[in-house]
Amino acid sequence: MIKILKFIISVKTILKINFIIIAKKIQKKKIIIFYHPAKDIFAINYYLKSLFKFDKSYEFLILSQEFKAYSGNEFFLVDRFLSMIIHSDFFITNNVCDYFPFISKRIYIHHDIYDTPLTSKKKEAGLKQRLLKYNFVLVSSDLGKIVFENLFKQEQHKPEIISIGYLKLDFLIQKYKQKKNRSIVIAITNFNAFRDFSCIEYIVPLIDLLLKSTNYKIFFRPHPSNQSDKKVIDILKKFRNKKRFYLDKSKNYAKVYFNSSLMITDLSGTAYTYAFLTKNPVIFFSPNEHLLKTKGYDKINFFIDRNQIGKVYQKIEMFKKLANFDQKIYKKKILKLINKRDINIGSSKDKFQKFIKNN
Repeated sequence: MIKILKFIISVKTILKINFIIIAKKIQKKKIIIFYHPAKDIFAINYYLKSLFKFDKSYEFLILSQEFKAYSGNEFFLVDRFLSMIIHSDFFITNNVCDYFPFISKRIYIHHDIYDTPLTSKKKEAGLKQRLLKYNFVLVSSDLGKIVFENLFKQEQHKPEIISIGYLKLDFLIQKYKQKKNRSIVIAITNFNAFRDFSCIEYIVPLIDLLLKSTNYKIFFRPHPSNQSDKKVIDILKKFRNKKRFYLDKSKNYAKVYFNSSLMITDLSGTAYTYAFLTKNPVIFFSPNEHLLKTKGYDKINFFIDRNQIGKVYQKIEMFKKLANFDQKIYKKKILKLINKRDINIGSSKDKFQKFIKNN
C-alpha cells in the first residue's frame, strides 16, 4: 500500500515539477534541483538552503525520498522518477545518486573535509562507477581533491573536481558559539561500510567504563545511516536508565559538539570537522591499528594527522585514566594544522555561488 502511495505522490510531483520548470523557463530563470537519495538522513542538509538565496534569477527546488508532507519548494520523489524531469540547469546531491533529470549538469558535493576513505576497498570500484555519472565533484579541501583524483586517475572521461571549502563547517561557525562543559561525544563511522576499523563492538564496555571512571556526560552519536540498526538500539536499551548517558540522533550536531570538551571516534570524518569547529581534541579508538598498513591507509593524511588533533588509543584499558588534555595546547596544534593543510574556512558559500554563476 505504501509503495502505491509513493508511486502516486511521485507522479503528482513530476507533473508539478515539470510545470514549475516550464513556467520558470518562460521567466528566463535557471533551475537548481537539490536531491537527497536517502530516506532517513535528508534533514542533516539543513545548511544547504542558505546557499540558494543569492540570485532571484534562479529557482531552487528540493526533492528527497524522505516520506513526509512537503510544502513550498520541497517535494517527495522516488529516485527512479528523476529521469522524467524534463530539464534542470543544475542537479545537485550531497549523497551519491543513480538517477538524473533528462537534461542537467550533475554536481556531487562531497561532505568530508579530510582525505577520509570514501568506503571500504571492496566497494570502491562500484562507488567510482556511480560517481563517473557526474559532471562535477565539489570538495571541501585540496586533501579531498586528491582522494577523487586518485579514484579517477585511470579514467579518461571523469568529473571535474573543484575545491570550494566546507559549506557545513562555515555555516555552523557563523551560527554557533562554544559553550564547553564536561561532556564527551562518541561519534563513530558507518560500521556497515568499515567493518575492520569500526569500534561498534567495543561501545558498550567503553561507555560502561567512562560512566564508572569519569564524571563526564556521555553523548553517543551513531552514524545517521546506522541509527535504526539493532546494534544501536541494543546500546540504547543497555544505558537508557543511566543518568549521564544520552543517545544523540539530532539532525544538527552543532549544539552537542559546541557543548562538549572531547570527542571519541574510530575513523569517522567528523573527527576533523569537530576539531576544526570546536578546537577541541579527539581520541581515535583504533583496536585494529595494525590493519592500516595492510589496507593501504597508513599513507593517508587522515591517519597521519590524528596526533595533531588528539591521541590514538588502541586498547579500551587506556580509557581508564582518561588523558588530561590541555585545551590550549590542542587549540594551537589544531590551528597550526588548519594552516598547514590549507583548510579554507569562511569562503565556501561565496565560492559555491561563484561556481554556479560561472557554469
